[in-house]
Amino acid sequence: MTRMLPEQTREHILDRAEQRFWTFGFKKTTIDEIAADVHVGKGSIYQFFESKEAIVLATIARHKRALLQEQMCLCQDATLSPVEKLCRCVKLPILDTHRRFEEYPHGRDMVISVHSSLPDLLQPLIEEEMTLLAKILEEGRTQRDFAFDNALETAWDIRNMTYGFWPPYSCVQGTAAVNTALDHLLHFVLRGLHT
Repeated sequence: MTRMLPEQTREHILDRAEQRFWTFGFKKTTIDEIAADVHVGKGSIYQFFESKEAIVLATIARHKRALLQEQMCLCQDATLSPVEKLCRCVKLPILDTHRRFEEYPHGRDMVISVHSSLPDLLQPLIEEEMTLLAKILEEGRTQRDFAFDNALETAWDIRNMTYGFWPPYSCVQGTAAVNTALDHLLHFVLRGLHT
């Protein structure tokens, strides 16, 4: 195997571990199996991650960063109205997660296993997401699509309204049903935001 730089090795570990977690589940995956998939010794894994939980958290954070990048692209898309940007940015991470859970049922056990650590891990990324939504709201206010007092508070309010749609404890089951329910919720929100 070609020698990799430390960051490449870390990403390779995350790639293989993520594939194994989604396919076989968190509980059934061992550090030894991840090391074998990456063709390194178990000790090499521990140079980058202190535990299997740390690997799971790193894969979740990496995925959240990728979704945030997609949301940033939507925010910068001049062909979309502020309403379209807002709706797509709110729905993207929720629907993406539902699709993954439908494709890989073991993903639920992975998220449940580290659920108590997720708020601290994801908080900085969620704050970036809220800043992005606030930017979209401000754009909508400039174009007279939206009326509100505080863009960042409104972004957080919208996020808080969607908590019940996040898997693994979603109030609605199935990606299509979640999409429809989110459309209804966003229609309600947009009626309140329109001037």
